[in-house]
Amino acid sequence: MKNLSLAQQILGMKIVRDRKTKKIWMSQKKYVEQFYVCNGVYPARYSSRSWRCEQILANPGKKHWEAIKWILRYLKGTSKMCFCFRGTEPILEGFADANMAGDLDGRKFTSGFLFTFAREAVSWQSKLQKCVALSTTEAECIAIEKYKVYCDSQSPIDLSKNSMYHSCTKHIDVRYHWIREVMEKQLLKLVKIHTNKNPTDMLTKVASRDKLEDVLRKVVTGIGLLTVPYALSSGGWLSLLLFFLVAAMTFYTGLLLKTCLDADPSIRSYLDIVERAFGKTGRIIVTIIMNSELYLVGTGLLILEADNLHKLFPKFMIKIGTLTIEGTQSFVFITALVILPSMLLTDLSILSYVSATGVFFCLIIFISVVCVGAFNGVGFHVKGKLVDVGGLPTAVSLYIVCFAGHPVVPSVYTSMRNAYQFSKVLLSSFTVTTITYMSIAIVGYLMYGSDVESQITLNLPTGKASAEAAIYTTLLIPITRYALMLTPVANGIESGLLENYKNRTPVRLLIRMVLLFSTVVLACVFPYFESLMAIVGSIFVVLASFVLPCLFYL
Repeated sequence: MKNLSLAQQILGMKIVRDRKTKKIWMSQKKYVEQFYVCNGVYPARYSSRSWRCEQILANPGKKHWEAIKWILRYLKGTSKMCFCFRGTEPILEGFADANMAGDLDGRKFTSGFLFTFAREAVSWQSKLQKCVALSTTEAECIAIEKYKVYCDSQSPIDLSKNSMYHSCTKHIDVRYHWIREVMEKQLLKLVKIHTNKNPTDMLTKVASRDKLEDVLRKVVTGIGLLTVPYALSSGGWLSLLLFFLVAAMTFYTGLLLKTCLDADPSIRSYLDIVERAFGKTGRIIVTIIMNSELYLVGTGLLILEADNLHKLFPKFMIKIGTLTIEGTQSFVFITALVILPSMLLTDLSILSYVSATGVFFCLIIFISVVCVGAFNGVGFHVKGKLVDVGGLPTAVSLYIVCFAGHPVVPSVYTSMRNAYQFSKVLLSSFTVTTITYMSIAIVGYLMYGSDVESQITLNLPTGKASAEAAIYTTLLIPITRYALMLTPVANGIESGLLENYKNRTPVRLLIRMVLLFSTVVLACVFPYFESLMAIVGSIFVVLASFVLPCLFYL
């Protein structure tokens, strides 16, 4: 045998090795480029069609040929993507999932599996099974009968461990129970995994309308809830007309984004639309704008936390030698110390679950505010003013912040099972959001009138259970959302570094600590929550939710 130096290609895949960083890249770009398809970006909503087309090989129709076109565009759009294997522990892991009775014609089910080695994907498959499963347990058992897996259903795991049959399991074929012998020999271990963390879930099903509707509500319902009473007090009762106008305009621009997506099915995200309209330079500029918005919102979260803590503990101060830090500034530093561990995490899944309860948080705050007005002697007797022309700019800017979810609209649309229902999903989400914000704005203004603070929780009396429920719920929002807001900013900065500094833990930690420190400084220098949110609304949200969607459409 001859030494032909390092391997450059295997099975049509190009191999690139970097021994310094202990990484190997494997790419099929050359093979994919042999197909002649139009240039495009990876179309997420058609990625699941590849395994669907395999089910219609005998008598394909026009829609199936259209699906094939999307598959070819998918290959072209992802030709530059490659596998990257790092020098991690050589551990083999598997994941499996099944979609019971997903085939509407034969009522058969789709099973999928994915293998990872050294935490990188090496093998995966999605397949329509030949048999009909009579239960979800049987479907999951068949899905795990060939390989080692993490399974998102506890019942097949228990069935594989339990050798006793009964009337509810006798219909499951014996050939799927060989896994028990393997487990008894300790050659295989079955582990329960949550469905949201199971990567094979995308091989067997797509997101439902209800789930995506919930996502949209959580996106557009946020910290703006606390400022709308102040916005109403700034502009007066007639400013509610502008609030409805803002809601209608943002709903319409959301539909414009849908039109852009329908015009070019190869687009999957907001930034993809930007790149198609303005090129790569435009994509970079808009990315900077979006990250700047997240950075300022993160700063606002620090101010929000500090203001509410200062209300609970007004006499608190920090003394370090001769240095004394009083007021909200002291709580900004304390909040930063509490948030610091979450900024250093690589897995933010726990925070994302807690943050996903944003709608529940808003409901608690709203009910608490109503209870304070109804049962704690505050009442709803303030008449307020009809209109304040001088305060209308501030009011409109804060109203705009309430509808700042447009960058995620394309991603939601491309993930829908039935894309034609998107308009209904968008309408219902904006309707719920509009009613929620308007209700708390009216209630807060009737309670405190022109004396309402920039955050309604700062007006609530301490020592009352309902008031403290709202305040403590508000305190959870910055703790759970700060890291989620700043992580995309940190990732954007890291992606712009030289290759030698990317994916290095010290660099990653340094970037996040610098970001945290800079937001602390900004929060201390400019501790005005309502003004900061007005800046976010009047500049960044106006661009992302009003100006850019119209330019995309043109």
